[in-house]
Amino acid sequence: MPLLAKSHAVRCFHAVGLLAHAPKQRDRAMTSPPPKRRHVTKSSETPHETNEGLYRYEIPVNRDESLVVLSDPAHLYGYCIGNQLWTSGQEVVRYFARFPDALFRRKRILELGAGLGVPGQAFLLRGAKVVFTDQPQMLPLLKRNIEENFGKKILREKRGGTSRASIRVLMWDRPFPTDPIFRKGSFDFVLGCDICYDPKHYLPLIRTFSACKKAMVVFAFPPREETIDFLHACSSQGFCWRTLSVMEGDHLINPVHIVQIFKHKILKKMKRVLFVWDFDWSLVDANSDPWVIDKVGASDIFARLRGECPGWTELMDQTFLHAHQEKGVTESDIRKASHTVPLHPGIAKGLKELGCLENVEMVIVSDANSVFIEEILTFHDLKSCFKEIFTNPGSFENGALRVGPHHTESHFCENCPSNLCKGQIMEGLLLGQKYDSVIYVGDGGGDYCPSTKLGPSDFVLARTSYPGKKKMTPLLQKLTTDGFPIQTASDRPFSPSNGESVNSRAAGGSGTEDSENNHFDQSCPSVVTWEDPEQLAGVLNHLHGTWAGKKTT
Repeated sequence: MPLLAKSHAVRCFHAVGLLAHAPKQRDRAMTSPPPKRRHVTKSSETPHETNEGLYRYEIPVNRDESLVVLSDPAHLYGYCIGNQLWTSGQEVVRYFARFPDALFRRKRILELGAGLGVPGQAFLLRGAKVVFTDQPQMLPLLKRNIEENFGKKILREKRGGTSRASIRVLMWDRPFPTDPIFRKGSFDFVLGCDICYDPKHYLPLIRTFSACKKAMVVFAFPPREETIDFLHACSSQGFCWRTLSVMEGDHLINPVHIVQIFKHKILKKMKRVLFVWDFDWSLVDANSDPWVIDKVGASDIFARLRGECPGWTELMDQTFLHAHQEKGVTESDIRKASHTVPLHPGIAKGLKELGCLENVEMVIVSDANSVFIEEILTFHDLKSCFKEIFTNPGSFENGALRVGPHHTESHFCENCPSNLCKGQIMEGLLLGQKYDSVIYVGDGGGDYCPSTKLGPSDFVLARTSYPGKKKMTPLLQKLTTDGFPIQTASDRPFSPSNGESVNSRAAGGSGTEDSENNHFDQSCPSVVTWEDPEQLAGVLNHLHGTWAGKKTT
């Protein structure tokens, strides 16, 4: 196997969800309980047989609530593959438990091939409105499960077919229903769990979720050859995908991949673009933490405490606390020092221009702290350019700067520091809004995790190296090792001849006969490297010109 194919297999296992040699059979739920998780209550997932011969499970949804699930492996309700409890549905519930209820409250969700309705019922508990759909023979047991958890009233529909929960027959090979409950554009999410395993259903399934043009489409499945075939079918119809997460654990036979599917658009026609900025060595041309420490004369304290603190955030917190206690460093000293952090004027200009475009949203995801970031942005009149800032919270207490972790509980990611997983923040951003493209700007090792969440219509603008050093930045090292397609900013990757052909990978347009390498090319973002802020400013200028309809040099 060629080197790229090997890296393709590793990359896809961890971030994309396409293992060519994974088993074909569907993965039944194991009868042993999973490891204890901090985000959900310990609940029995070992089945208990009821008097009527059904299997009764309890699936935790959050700290306080669980779902009762009645499975029918003996086919008492008739033979149907969806009458049993499958792994993907359970893992979707576990995955979405990481996010706040506000993400789903009052949202309308269409569940395709609902089976026992496990994910949809979990969303009901979190305040969503759900339309459960499946074939006619599946509906009796589906109805029984919903009533077991919510009672019969929740399915009583008012005039016009409105209710918290509804059950409908939805056959993918037939025209999209005219029932008012399916009115086009009415769903926020379309959800499918392990439903793309039969080749004859691929195109009908794609046509079905295509009818919900405004909805976020999220599928979950274990890796199989059929999964690859389904995603190739999506590519042939102009869709691409991002792998939000890979759910793994000792309780699983195979991992479960959570994938977002969306329509591909060429760069200049993108209606909604998300710019995600790392801060240190990306937006500004320095590491703001040691820069400010040096300017306030606390470098000796930093050096003294460095071996005593378990992590960088704790080190920053203690350094500034001792700087105040030992040297009298004040809030004013720190704010004035932050004003000296270098920011290239071309970057500032590019941010202001992009911030004025209706189709562009910008956020910052950084392991610095809120005091430094907000102070620097305010000083340069840039704060209004950003929709949101995700970072470690900072505040002044009794005159001392205190810094705490962004994540106060486990974020489940083994590759990121405990205080901040940028990948989980990226997942939340992608689930909160549909974006035609995401452009991520970064340099450090922590920027790798969010990069793996992106797909072929997205870009990672990776810094090449740091001033005065030849060694690649940690981000670029990892991307290179993992076989991402890489171009330099000097290659003009966003020009019509290059940028659109790069993005056409999403529609299967690479033209290579190597199926493995071709597929790898279609399932990860393009990496564009930049050497210094001036070169990055040139990229920003070109992108602004592309979307604003101006000619750029």
